[in-house]
Amino acid sequence: MPRAIVIRSNPAHEHGDDRPVNTAAVEEVDESFLGDDPVLVEVSHSSINYKDAMALTGLPGIVRRTPLIGGIDLVGTVRQSSDPLWRPGEAVLLNGIGMSETRNGAFSELARVPGDRLVALPSCLSPARAAALGTAGYTAALCFLRLRRAGLVTGPERPVLV
Repeated sequence: MPRAIVIRSNPAHEHGDDRPVNTAAVEEVDESFLGDDPVLVEVSHSSINYKDAMALTGLPGIVRRTPLIGGIDLVGTVRQSSDPLWRPGEAVLLNGIGMSETRNGAFSELARVPGDRLVALPSCLSPARAAALGTAGYTAALCFLRLRRAGLVTGPERPVLV
């Protein structure tokens, strides 16, 4: 059974206690807990960003259903796939899509994910580097591309702080 960081509702909070809304702990989970998405990924790397920290420490407003596996950034290798887009052994990454909010996330040894949301890991990125970039790096890259398309970034003479 894979190990995962599972976020659960905190019953003490529900009864007026001032403790966090949710609690998080490492647990062994049955593979059925992962869900039924068509691609099973062996997770090699993830990262903790601000949103993950809020979810893991039990702050309200992030996790919308429990129990739930946390983590919004996933890098790993396809182990099984019923999606024709992916074959076992392919290196992939995934950011967002509601992971750690309404869907199980990346803080697990295995994750079931929709194939149409996976991205092939670029050969220029190691799994560790891809995880380090994560959602925050992806968002920064999208912002940079938008600035470049608008003509606000034209070359090294106009640096952009990210």
